[in-house]
Amino acid sequence: MPKSPEKLGEIIQSRLFQMRKRSDRFFKGLETDLKRLNKMTTRVTNKLYDQVLSSLETIPGTSMPINTVGNLSQVSILMQGLDAIQNDYRQAYGQLIRNARLDMLEIVITREAALEKVLKDEEGIIEDRTLVSDQAFEMMDAGYQKTLQRMNVTLDKWKSFAYDTFYSGLIKGVPISLFKSWFFNEDGTLKIGSSLDEESTYTAVQSIVEQRTAYLRGKALENGWKYCWNSNPMDPLTKSECIDATIAGVISEAEMGSGYGFPPRYICRCEIVYTRPEWVRVNQGVNTSIEKSRQSLVQQLINAPRQKGKWTRNGKVVKAKDITRAKGNLMYKDVEDKLGLLADRGSVPDFDFDDFGGVVPGGGIGGVARPEWSPTMTSKQASEWAKDSVDKRSFYHSTRTKQAQGIEKEGFARSQIGSTTGNKGMFGEGFYLSKDMQYTKTYGDATLKMKINVKNPRHFKDADEFTEFLKKHKIREDLWDPVWLQGGKETGAGKITDILKKEGYDAVMFRGGVETVIFDPRQIVVIK
Repeated sequence: MPKSPEKLGEIIQSRLFQMRKRSDRFFKGLETDLKRLNKMTTRVTNKLYDQVLSSLETIPGTSMPINTVGNLSQVSILMQGLDAIQNDYRQAYGQLIRNARLDMLEIVITREAALEKVLKDEEGIIEDRTLVSDQAFEMMDAGYQKTLQRMNVTLDKWKSFAYDTFYSGLIKGVPISLFKSWFFNEDGTLKIGSSLDEESTYTAVQSIVEQRTAYLRGKALENGWKYCWNSNPMDPLTKSECIDATIAGVISEAEMGSGYGFPPRYICRCEIVYTRPEWVRVNQGVNTSIEKSRQSLVQQLINAPRQKGKWTRNGKVVKAKDITRAKGNLMYKDVEDKLGLLADRGSVPDFDFDDFGGVVPGGGIGGVARPEWSPTMTSKQASEWAKDSVDKRSFYHSTRTKQAQGIEKEGFARSQIGSTTGNKGMFGEGFYLSKDMQYTKTYGDATLKMKINVKNPRHFKDADEFTEFLKKHKIREDLWDPVWLQGGKETGAGKITDILKKEGYDAVMFRGGVETVIFDPRQIVVIK
């Protein structure tokens, strides 16, 4: 006797949830392997830094290095050493990703086999969901190659950071012990502008999720499975846009992509399952099961109206690893917002793909006039406002909470330039942002996400190119001189800005935007 659609949906969701646990264990294992690789790399790099710094000539009787040609030449030894370390890292990282892909593929195939069995036993539907075709492998391999490219960018960033840090510490004459600390984060991990641990883990997880989805989409294309749903176990701690995609139900892939932003959004908890629209009882059963999960989630949200940094699962207290969640920041402002989010087929929360170097699906709202400037906008409004900017990435600015509130309300104020750092700025007088959120966090606890609208930024690829600019315009090269940093009359950040404005530039971007200076506050909006 065939089971009811409700019972069928429960069986399918139960099988998928069992595999979800295995998938979670896989990703935890991947993170452990990466930490082991990074720890070994940190030890080797630490020896290199010791070798280079200990060879520096210092002021007699102190540990303060002297700015000499001999000391400056040590940077070449540093770069050569990093090249060798990074070559070994590339090989180990690539092998780790290849092994992880095979492990992930085994989990996905096992999941599809379980679903295949349910369809056959309960509905008499016979579908081959486990055969891995050449097309699927090609799609996965394209994702793998993209991962290696991303890691090369990260490793180049690491070299640039090491070069700039060495140059800065030497010019400043920083004591060797303090000098060395600049190359590491507080937790002892390698600093590369951000953190090698964070960058490598993020890239690895992103890669595996993309390759998993590439495999599933490849299978769907081969077999004509045009409907799909996100079987992610709904969780009040999941990002709002992912919850929205999860509760969308069984819909066409095109609608999932255009209306909800096709999962996975570079996070590992998205689980795409493909189906056929003609499997009416199966799809009805899945939708019923999703609705039950949705109602349960609504109740959880009502019972926990504020986002928590820790919660209980299976009788154990689980603490959030994500820094934002661990602080107990609110993902949704209040219960009413949460319930509104979960309304049937309601509006999709704004989501900006620019963080990942991609393009916002749809590219804005067609036929709508560009919004007037205001200090704060939604993501969609900001993207539309900045659509004619030459740089459409998202940027970040960290400061103290009170200042951040003022920026959100009124925008940047010229009177506040340097209020956090105590100086007018190294690359010109203006408003300092960064493409790298982690880079900004040393300046304050409150981080704002922003869009900019610039037409002609002046790019400096490194400290050498910036120094040449200073020489050309006969500006002091001692960038760390107190008079310079405070913006004195004869020298100072203001002089740089004045020169660049006269040359037709409206912003500065150092090392691709790691340091970004915007001259006009109305070229910046906060994304809320």
